[in-house]
Amino acid sequence: MKSEYPKTPELDKISEHREVSQEIGSFLDWLEYEAEFGPKKGDGRKAAIRATKLNDSPVKLCIFDDDTGEWEPVVLRIEEKLALYFDIDLNKVEQERQKVLEYVREQNE
Repeated sequence: MKSEYPKTPELDKISEHREVSQEIGSFLDWLEYEAEFGPKKGDGRKAAIRATKLNDSPVKLCIFDDDTGEWEPVVLRIEEKLALYFDIDLNKVEQERQKVLEYVREQNE
């Protein structure tokens, strides 16, 4: 007996937000590769340089860590940023994709 199609709540969230996510993703891509702003001197500038090296891009996005009193580079892939924004668990997404793949394979047996 073949199983039922698996439940995919996280993948459903991705589908639900696809159009807006694409627009935000395009903006983030522009922000990372084309926009040039951030601290221009001092410790903030040093953190921006570290961010550039860590991201392998011209991004100069940093946040100030109140606990350490240091500027820290933001190092997240666009997919991770969008997942945070839309409250999507990427680990669960991968598990759901695997379940769907298993289902499709089972249907083709």
